[in-house]
Amino acid sequence: MVYRLNIILLLSILLSSVSCIPRKSPIVFDTMEYDFGTISQNLKLPFEFTVTNRNTAPFRFTGYHVECGCTEIQIPQHDIKPGQSEVIKGVFNSGKYTGMISKKISLLTDNQQQSTITLMVKADVQAYYTISETNITIFDIKNQPDIIKRQVEVHPLIEETLEITEIKPEVDFVKAYLSKPEKDKEIIDIEVIKNKIPQFNYYMISVKISITIHCKGIMRENIYIYIYSEE
Repeated sequence: MVYRLNIILLLSILLSSVSCIPRKSPIVFDTMEYDFGTISQNLKLPFEFTVTNRNTAPFRFTGYHVECGCTEIQIPQHDIKPGQSEVIKGVFNSGKYTGMISKKISLLTDNQQQSTITLMVKADVQAYYTISETNITIFDIKNQPDIIKRQVEVHPLIEETLEITEIKPEVDFVKAYLSKPEKDKEIIDIEVIKNKIPQFNYYMISVKISITIHCKGIMRENIYIYIYSEE
């Protein structure tokens, strides 16, 4: 009797040990984290994750969630068969971020064991320059001079060549051009020609100036001018 109880106890322990062994994941990625390293602001960079089905049955991605609009991805729209690999492609926009950032991507599947899979995109985003002003407000246009002048300064933050190659206002009553460059900054002179401004249909009109900056890559910035009527 005691011998039989010992056998039953031993079998219970063995079965318990087997159940504690972690099961291998049927959906496997080449990496769970994509690290861009050090990058600059305002870049759109592609990334890829490779997924492999190591299960004996097919599975399908049913959807996804991204932590912010800075990350876009494309998931396969078909069943992934056993042994098959597919590539998930995406684009990360570094925008105006600075410092170490990480963004989460949640993939949804019809596999019960891995119904949600979390991937990460990481980067150390460095600002290579600053712009003194990107929003210029002009009040009471009626009492302003015929030519309204403003200046915007672009300062490099690293020991790299900074060059502005294009300045493009979207309207003809705004002029923008580079001043004589100074040692530690570029200066953009902006002129608003009052008598060329069309009649206001609203209380305020806005104007965009697009500028292209070369500094460890090509970056594009926008300067906005908001002009208010006197009413």
